[in-house]
Amino acid sequence: MVLGGLWHGAGWTFVIWGALHGAYLTLHRAWSERGFALPGPLALALTFLATLVAWVFFRAASVGDALAVLGAMAHPTGVGEGFRHWVAGKKGVLTLLALGAVVVWAPNAMQLVDRIRPGRAWGLAFAALALACFWNLSHASEFLYFQF
Repeated sequence: MVLGGLWHGAGWTFVIWGALHGAYLTLHRAWSERGFALPGPLALALTFLATLVAWVFFRAASVGDALAVLGAMAHPTGVGEGFRHWVAGKKGVLTLLALGAVVVWAPNAMQLVDRIRPGRAWGLAFAALALACFWNLSHASEFLYFQF
């Protein structure tokens, strides 16, 4: 995973991003091999939080910037004043509860894949998509990683 971080960019922030993902995978493997498991919603929240922390390093200009962002995220005053007022209102609380319910009870990607039964319409849709891709092959675009 550290090599994957270096592949994305030659900088300490990318190395840390890769190392964090490697550490997460190692911890998950050790946890699972011992027969431990977290309830689904808690596992989802922990995975989201861990990924969020790692991506701060990926997008930060320096390790110092990443630590400053993480510090602001962890500090109670790091949340903007407008967001605190929005959450304090009834609509904000209801919206957050609704979003939480969707995250917990909505079908995941594998459940959605199991529900999809390919047919003629799917074949035509993918054929049209493939044709559109072929028609656009002559258009040059900047390589994604040159944008960082």
